[in-house]
Amino acid sequence: MYNVSNSDKMVNDSFIVQNLSFPIALHYVMAALIFLVAAFSIVGNVLTLLVLYSQKKYSQQIKIYRMQLAFSHVISPMATYWMYMISSLRGKWIFGQIGCSFYGFVQGFCALLSILIFAAIAFNRAHSLTAVSTPPINHTIRSSIFLWMTAFALSSPPLFGWNRYMIDGLGTTCCFDLHSDDLPSRAFVVYMLIFGFIVPLAIIVVSYRKVLIVLLNSAMFKKRSTALQYTDENSNTHSFIQASTSYRMRRVAHFAHQFIS
Repeated sequence: MYNVSNSDKMVNDSFIVQNLSFPIALHYVMAALIFLVAAFSIVGNVLTLLVLYSQKKYSQQIKIYRMQLAFSHVISPMATYWMYMISSLRGKWIFGQIGCSFYGFVQGFCALLSILIFAAIAFNRAHSLTAVSTPPINHTIRSSIFLWMTAFALSSPPLFGWNRYMIDGLGTTCCFDLHSDDLPSRAFVVYMLIFGFIVPLAIIVVSYRKVLIVLLNSAMFKKRSTALQYTDENSNTHSFIQASTSYRMRRVAHFAHQFIS
């Protein structure tokens, strides 16, 4: 076990510290890995932001959501990974309780925001299949503000006394307190699980189920219309079906292009 110094006594007095006896070589390996992850994440997502900003072919709604997703993946490593790396080189958390709360909040906020944005992208794609017109940009901006506020509401309660941020893992990172058995701590975990995971996951599953059904129905509709084309090329019914199919397939093709891109 590590010796408790005056600099980290505040953390050990306020947080449950578990599993602190690890070989120092393991901490060095983690420091090297976290440096590589941070470097690739920052460079990759900055390039993603530049590409999305310069491209005009993407749907503006999806483009805004993707840019926010890439931005959150830049904030997280820039703001906190250096704390993880330095603590790993020291073999213990060295930034005290305030640093632990900062690290845990930023990590939790960015992770929850990413999940919420994935749900928003799924809902937007499903809605675009049946929407008569494209929603205005102001609608997407308001939705984005709501997502950021929701992520803050899910990750900030430990800062105000509901649950807490504690040292976890190898003793060099911080996260929500998932170990306490008291009722408020359990209530917070359930609250975060429902609104930060179950609800977004349900939106993603339902939205892409709708997308799959529309694509399958469109493929079956095209197959039937093709069969009718060979049986009655000159009928008015065929002309109507062909026109309807052309319109629906254009919508599906446009959506598929956005989906792949």
